Amino acid sequence: MPEDDPWREIDRLIGEDRLKEAQEIFVRDWDRHNEATIAEFHRENGTSAGGHGEEIFSSVVGYIGECLAPIVIRERRTTRRIVAVEKGGPLAEQVKALEARLAAVEKSGADGFRYRQIWSEDQSYVPGDFVTFSGSMWACIRETQDRPGSSADCGWKLCVKSLRGRDGRDHDAEIRELTRRLDALEMRRK
Repeated sequence: MPEDDPWREIDRLIGEDRLKEAQEIFVRDWDRHNEATIAEFHRENGTSAGGHGEEIFSSVVGYIGECLAPIVIRERRTTRRIVAVEKGGPLAEQVKALEARLAAVEKSGADGFRYRQIWSEDQSYVPGDFVTFSGSMWACIRETQDRPGSSADCGWKLCVKSLRGRDGRDHDAEIRELTRRLDALEMRRK
């Protein structure tokens, strides 16, 4: 690591999720910078290094550096992630996908399930909408106006399949009617 650019190494370690090592480099650079500051003070004032006050100052500044290290590294890590998202890195795609999922959930309403009665061609449907069509129940999986079952990507998923395929009919009445007709046919054969 070059002495004049510890941040390159710190960023590399942050990228590898080696935060403890990044903090250690921060503290070393912090100490090196403070030693340089003390040396410059002595040069400017014509004094010599050493003394009790300088020891206390170095100790306190060193302690501050150790306290700041986890905070600085955590903030730098967060900032790097934000920049990666803004620059369109791999995190940007994940964020976009999560935002799309969140928008779909928010659009579907608080309960996430709305029965919209029998499908109508003049209505628009969003994820969370359920309709009846041809006697079956369909769940909307993407915003659509398409008829349920009209194609593989129509925006609907079949959840409950009807045996007869008719909306709102009384199946008991149909069974009674079919039984009556069958009985009538059997009577004719006799």
